[in-house]
Amino acid sequence: MAAVRQRLIQRAELRTTSKEKFIMRVDDQFELFLTVLSSPYMVFESERDRIATMLGIQLIGNTSNRFKAVFAVRYQDIRVAVMRDPEINNEEVLIVHFTFRDTKSYLGEKDSNTISLMSYRKERCLLLCLHMTILGLALGDGAFVNDLTPSSIYHLKKKSFLEKPIFGTLTADSFRRRLQKAGEIIGLDIKVNPYTGRRGAAEAFDNSSFISEAKRNKLMQH
Repeated sequence: MAAVRQRLIQRAELRTTSKEKFIMRVDDQFELFLTVLSSPYMVFESERDRIATMLGIQLIGNTSNRFKAVFAVRYQDIRVAVMRDPEINNEEVLIVHFTFRDTKSYLGEKDSNTISLMSYRKERCLLLCLHMTILGLALGDGAFVNDLTPSSIYHLKKKSFLEKPIFGTLTADSFRRRLQKAGEIIGLDIKVNPYTGRRGAAEAFDNSSFISEAKRNKLMQH
């Protein structure tokens, strides 16, 4: 049987090694951002879709959540808090909490998954500043009440916007195509897809001394 299988492999010129899978790391994410923002070959139906594409790259790469869960996020699934960090002289830092409800259902339904991401006050590159991306989308959508002030900007959302998908009109298929296109423009030989960012997050978890295997599996909904 093994000999027959080997002859079939040779006749059909099939691969005998696993297909190389691209891992999107932070540097790759930055290159994709620049391409999405500035390349004349990246055409979108609206500029909001362009920014939403950047948000998708950020959320997949920073949270390791599955593509389906990320694109199901609505305004009501986002919470923002200000906390003091004892490691930097108790300075106030912004924490963005994302709740992913559309999680993997294989082998039974799983609880929603909430991941908190800290925004660095001295971030030199606003392209990597997640809360600025979200704030830009929210302001563009008119998601806040009219008496908007700096102190109330993160908690006065209109009730009618709570069920609104944060990605708006950007569809999952459109996001996949744009991601692949950006990878081609950069010159990557390997097809870029939403799981490339998830693999990058998994690699970062594996390399961290602060994340146990159990915590890694919980973060990745395994």
